Amino acid sequence: MCPRMANFLWGTSNYRPKYHWVSWKKISYPKEEGGLDIRSLKDVERAFSLKMWWKWKTSSCFWSEFMKARYPREGDMRIKIADSPIWRRLCLVNDLATCLIDSSDNQFTWKDTKNGQFTLKSAYHAIRHSLGSSYAFKQLWHPQQQPKIKIFQWRLFKGVLPITDKLIHFRRIIQPSICPLCRNDDDSTIHIFLECDFSKAIWSYFAQIMSIPMPSHCSYIRNIFLIWWFEAGSKNLIDLFKHNLPGIICWNIWKVYTDQIWGTGSRTPNFAYTIWQIKLYTQNWVLSLSNQKLGKIDTILYEERLIPQGFKLKHRLLKPISWLKPNRGLKLNIDAAYIPDSASGGAILRYHRGELVEIDVEAVLSFLSDGFNVARSEEVVSFRQLCFRKGVRFRHIFREGNRPAHYLAALHPTHFMSWTAVNLLPSPVRIEFNFDFFNIPYIRWLV
Repeated sequence: MCPRMANFLWGTSNYRPKYHWVSWKKISYPKEEGGLDIRSLKDVERAFSLKMWWKWKTSSCFWSEFMKARYPREGDMRIKIADSPIWRRLCLVNDLATCLIDSSDNQFTWKDTKNGQFTLKSAYHAIRHSLGSSYAFKQLWHPQQQPKIKIFQWRLFKGVLPITDKLIHFRRIIQPSICPLCRNDDDSTIHIFLECDFSKAIWSYFAQIMSIPMPSHCSYIRNIFLIWWFEAGSKNLIDLFKHNLPGIICWNIWKVYTDQIWGTGSRTPNFAYTIWQIKLYTQNWVLSLSNQKLGKIDTILYEERLIPQGFKLKHRLLKPISWLKPNRGLKLNIDAAYIPDSASGGAILRYHRGELVEIDVEAVLSFLSDGFNVARSEEVVSFRQLCFRKGVRFRHIFREGNRPAHYLAALHPTHFMSWTAVNLLPSPVRIEFNFDFFNIPYIRWLV
């Protein structure tokens, strides 16, 4: 049974079990002891055997009386060939059970409970082998951290990520060992997450924001986490960031690492883009927690864009948002997308009586409709005058109401592309176009 459970945990590939990075025996411990809180079936079976033993000794039920009559062996708990499996189980735990009870005054008292009564929980903890609680592993499973990052942190602490030094140790795979992030040193867990220049820069950036003293050298990854955790309190939102940001940083470094090896990453990882990805992640993460008590918000979180602008600690509202048809004329929806070394835009013009431009980039909206301090080119001035004469209105709309243009911009084409028929549109754009046509709304959390 345990091998099948292990196969389910680690997954399969091409109908074959994937490599088991941690043995099932090491997994079968509480989380604070380095396991995954999965109980050992062998220990559970022995705990139930103790329960049967307790019932056999203390109960006057029909089963207990039958077993006493069937096996009248007071003091003789040796297993014989003809004994039943139930009796064998009682014999196997007899020595342990006698150590866990107090039988003075002809009464049985269970030592591991306050009221002296047997409980399955106390029996299980009496049987299992304890490794001792670890503060690092206990703090690793923070309730407000994302589950995927919790599992990633656990694998990081256990040293079982598929990195070259671990592949050589676990699977005896000999391959070139060079860090794909800096290409200046060996590919090892400590180097990738702590010693690489790319990783050091990211750690230093966020440590400065959070006022965390970073050591010049550290031999264990968990020590960096402990430094952050010791600096974190439990009252304010910034304390929540200090507790969870190390895992988010390592997760994004790992994404860059895997993209460099198996993806389409550029030769040199982009520091600014990774910082932006981490901040984008924290913004979405905080929004997912906004219905919980998060404490006081520190202004530094706004200034560094670690939380969305205007974010408030209150219960969020659900609002259906859909594309609205104008009363008359034409309606143009536009959007833009940017990634390093590339930018693109998309526009969808739809006819239904009404001159209206909807833009889901607020900076562009204010640039077109309000005054601005940058040098005004003749083209921009002429464009604004033309829009004013024609009565064209600019209005910001949430992305949920502008999804076709958003998907067009996300295509990042290498040349200009145009479509005049719905059935020729790329599949994601066509689907969103049909949703708009039938006025099917999207749901947005309002902060």
